[in-house]
Amino acid sequence: MGIFDRFRHRAPHAAEEAAAQRAALAHDEAADAFSVEAEKAREARESAAISEQEAEERARADMTAEGDPWG
Repeated sequence: MGIFDRFRHRAPHAAEEAAAQRAALAHDEAADAFSVEAEKAREARESAAISEQEAEERARADMTAEGDPWG
């Protein structure tokens, strides 16, 4: 219990709860502020990665469909 808590007659856990509430509020505000841009950037990265993987799979399938010209 801190000295100021003694003056205000607060329990020590009240300060911890207040800190947790402030942290949760800050997290929610940050999520609200950056969610749209961050979500769009994440979706763009994922779609680029997926399209790159699909292109590699198609190339691999085409290569095996054509056969091995050196074999």
